[in-house]
Amino acid sequence: MIGRALIPIAAVFVQAGGAVAGGWAVFEARCLAPMEHFMPGVVDGLAPYEPSDGDRDGDGAEAQAGLPTKSFRTPLEGTVLHLSSGPVCTVSVSNAGQAEGDAALAWRDAALQSGRYVETADGTLESNLWREPRLPVRLIIDRPGGRAVFIALETDLES
Repeated sequence: MIGRALIPIAAVFVQAGGAVAGGWAVFEARCLAPMEHFMPGVVDGLAPYEPSDGDRDGDGAEAQAGLPTKSFRTPLEGTVLHLSSGPVCTVSVSNAGQAEGDAALAWRDAALQSGRYVETADGTLESNLWREPRLPVRLIIDRPGGRAVFIALETDLES
């Protein structure tokens, strides 16, 4: 798929050989896993980062909601974690590769098939019954070689 697509997702990117790496792993470990257990995103060990004006799209969900946001640089080149008081936890990845998008689609299919997440009319995935309130999860990815933005946000949505 070429161009801009909204792909709801939260997953771990697995490279050939089974090594976990990339923005997918950062999102899963620092945003999704804690938030699935009602904890805020994890920024321990990350350096504060002030995105430039041209690099503000990674925290778009927080900015649109008018939430104060703090950004942190991860050890991965071009990967930044944004955390707001919403709580909203976002990981933005510059130069996301085809493999990350493919892994996102594979996870999305598995999450929907298992019933763990359901898809809403706008393409967002929401946790299904196993977690109340529901946890919306989204990925916006520009391909090829564009920016990927993974978003998990706490809500008051009940099933």
